[in-house]
Amino acid sequence: MKRSIKAAILALILSHNGLANDVGPISLDQATKQVIEKGYRVLAAHTEEIDNKTIYLIKVLTPEGLIRYIQIDAETGELLN
Repeated sequence: MKRSIKAAILALILSHNGLANDVGPISLDQATKQVIEKGYRVLAAHTEEIDNKTIYLIKVLTPEGLIRYIQIDAETGELLN
């Protein structure tokens, strides 16, 4: 029984710290690497605060030669657009 309680506590701690189910906070460098892995060329990148959320705004050149802006949530690593 002690082993199952320890396992339950460990699972709770890991999920609370963002290590179990989600990516968790990422750096601007990690965000730009995500974009590069998708086949885009990064032209510029910076951090902005939008609606009390930290967002990475990354200007890219697509493989088709178009310039696009990609927004990534710094807390989750989620692509926002």
